[in-house]
Amino acid sequence: MPISNIYLAIKRFLVKIKLFFLFWKNSFWKNLINKILFSSALFLNLIIWILPLFFWKTERYQIILHYNAYFGVDLFGDWKQTFLIAIISFIFIVINTYLSNYLYQKEEYLGSNILLLISIFIQLISLLSLASLLVVNY
Repeated sequence: MPISNIYLAIKRFLVKIKLFFLFWKNSFWKNLINKILFSSALFLNLIIWILPLFFWKTERYQIILHYNAYFGVDLFGDWKQTFLIAIISFIFIVINTYLSNYLYQKEEYLGSNILLLISIFIQLISLLSLASLLVVNY
Protein backbone atom coordinates (compact mmCIF):
# COMPACT_ATOMS: atom_id res chain seq x y z
CA MET A 1 0.00 0.00 0.00
CA PRO A 2 2.69 2.59 0.72
CA ILE A 3 4.00 2.34 -2.86
CA SER A 4 0.58 3.25 -4.26
CA ASN A 5 0.37 6.23 -1.87
CA ILE A 6 3.78 7.42 -3.02
CA TYR A 7 2.70 6.98 -6.64
CA LEU A 8 -0.45 9.06 -6.04
CA ALA A 9 1.52 11.78 -4.26
CA ILE A 10 4.00 11.98 -7.14
CA LYS A 11 1.15 12.05 -9.65
CA ARG A 12 -0.57 14.93 -7.79
CA PHE A 13 2.70 16.81 -7.63
CA LEU A 14 3.26 16.41 -11.37
CA VAL A 15 -0.26 17.66 -12.09
CA LYS A 16 0.44 20.78 -10.00
CA ILE A 17 3.69 21.37 -11.90
CA LYS A 18 1.85 20.95 -15.20
CA LEU A 19 -0.78 23.51 -14.11
CA PHE A 20 1.98 25.90 -13.08
CA PHE A 21 3.60 25.73 -16.51
CA LEU A 22 0.25 26.01 -18.26
CA PHE A 23 -0.30 29.27 -16.40
CA TRP A 24 2.84 30.69 -17.99
CA LYS A 25 1.98 29.45 -21.49
CA ASN A 26 -1.54 30.82 -21.90
CA SER A 27 -2.56 33.76 -24.08
CA PHE A 28 -2.28 36.25 -21.19
CA TRP A 29 1.51 36.24 -21.52
CA LYS A 30 1.43 36.68 -25.30
CA ASN A 31 -0.05 40.17 -24.92
CA LEU A 32 2.69 42.81 -24.98
CA ILE A 33 0.84 45.19 -22.63
CA ASN A 34 0.51 42.48 -19.99
CA LYS A 35 4.20 41.62 -20.29
CA ILE A 36 5.26 45.25 -19.93
CA LEU A 37 2.99 45.94 -16.96
CA PHE A 38 3.94 42.73 -15.16
CA SER A 39 7.67 43.18 -15.75
CA SER A 40 7.45 46.82 -14.61
CA ALA A 41 5.82 45.75 -11.35
CA LEU A 42 8.45 43.05 -10.83
CA PHE A 43 11.26 45.51 -11.56
CA LEU A 44 9.92 47.96 -8.98
CA ASN A 45 9.57 45.11 -6.49
CA LEU A 46 13.18 44.13 -7.14
CA ILE A 47 14.24 47.69 -6.29
CA ILE A 48 12.22 47.44 -3.08
CA TRP A 49 14.14 44.26 -2.19
CA ILE A 50 17.56 45.74 -3.03
CA LEU A 51 17.31 49.13 -1.28
CA PRO A 52 17.33 47.80 2.30
CA LEU A 53 20.28 45.55 1.46
CA PHE A 54 22.19 48.46 -0.03
CA PHE A 55 21.60 50.95 2.77
CA TRP A 56 21.25 48.86 5.93
CA LYS A 57 23.34 45.77 5.26
CA THR A 58 25.82 46.51 8.04
CA GLU A 59 23.48 48.14 10.54
CA ARG A 60 23.63 46.46 13.93
CA TYR A 61 21.54 48.96 15.83
CA GLN A 62 17.83 49.62 15.62
CA ILE A 63 16.42 51.87 12.93
CA ILE A 64 13.32 54.03 12.86
CA LEU A 65 10.46 52.08 11.31
CA HIS A 66 7.67 54.61 11.77
CA TYR A 67 7.72 58.37 12.12
CA ASN A 68 4.72 60.58 12.77
CA ALA A 69 4.84 64.35 12.26
CA TYR A 70 2.79 64.98 15.40
CA PHE A 71 4.32 62.48 17.81
CA GLY A 72 7.76 61.85 16.32
CA VAL A 73 9.23 58.37 16.33
CA ASP A 74 6.72 55.66 17.27
CA LEU A 75 8.49 52.45 16.32
CA PHE A 76 12.05 51.19 16.30
CA GLY A 77 13.13 47.85 14.93
CA ASP A 78 15.68 45.74 13.15
CA TRP A 79 16.56 46.69 9.57
CA LYS A 80 15.37 43.27 8.38
CA GLN A 81 11.81 44.26 9.22
CA THR A 82 11.84 46.58 6.22
CA PHE A 83 11.59 43.48 4.03
CA LEU A 84 7.99 43.19 5.18
CA ILE A 85 7.21 45.99 2.72
CA ALA A 86 8.74 43.97 -0.11
CA ILE A 87 6.97 40.77 0.91
CA ILE A 88 3.54 42.40 1.07
CA SER A 89 4.17 44.16 -2.25
CA PHE A 90 5.12 40.87 -3.89
CA ILE A 91 1.99 39.19 -2.52
CA PHE A 92 -0.07 41.95 -4.15
CA ILE A 93 1.71 41.29 -7.45
CA VAL A 94 0.91 37.59 -7.28
CA ILE A 95 -2.75 38.11 -6.39
CA ASN A 96 -3.31 40.86 -8.95
CA THR A 97 -1.56 38.87 -11.69
CA TYR A 98 -3.70 35.82 -10.96
CA LEU A 99 -6.89 37.89 -11.01
CA SER A 100 -5.72 39.74 -14.11
CA ASN A 101 -5.11 36.43 -15.86
CA TYR A 102 -8.58 35.26 -14.85
CA LEU A 103 -10.16 38.42 -16.27
CA TYR A 104 -8.08 38.15 -19.44
CA GLN A 105 -9.33 34.62 -20.04
CA LYS A 106 -12.90 35.95 -19.65
CA GLU A 107 -12.03 38.58 -22.31
CA GLU A 108 -12.21 41.48 -19.86
CA TYR A 109 -9.05 43.11 -21.17
CA LEU A 110 -9.56 46.51 -19.58
CA GLY A 111 -10.10 45.01 -16.11
CA SER A 112 -7.03 42.86 -16.61
CA ASN A 113 -4.87 45.86 -17.47
CA ILE A 114 -6.29 47.91 -14.60
CA LEU A 115 -5.31 45.20 -12.11
CA LEU A 116 -1.77 45.16 -13.47
CA LEU A 117 -1.65 48.95 -13.25
CA ILE A 118 -2.79 48.69 -9.65
CA SER A 119 0.15 46.36 -9.04
CA ILE A 120 2.52 49.02 -10.36
CA PHE A 121 0.79 51.66 -8.25
CA ILE A 122 1.19 49.50 -5.12
CA GLN A 123 4.88 49.05 -5.92
CA LEU A 124 5.32 52.81 -6.27
CA ILE A 125 3.60 53.43 -2.93
CA SER A 126 5.79 50.77 -1.30
CA LEU A 127 8.88 52.32 -2.84
CA LEU A 128 7.80 55.71 -1.51
CA SER A 129 7.33 54.31 2.00
CA LEU A 130 10.75 52.66 1.86
CA ALA A 131 12.28 55.93 0.62
CA SER A 132 10.70 57.76 3.54
CA LEU A 133 12.29 55.24 5.90
CA LEU A 134 15.64 55.97 4.28
CA VAL A 135 15.17 59.73 4.67
CA VAL A 136 14.15 59.43 8.31
CA ASN A 137 17.13 57.20 9.14
CA TYR A 138 19.81 59.17 7.25
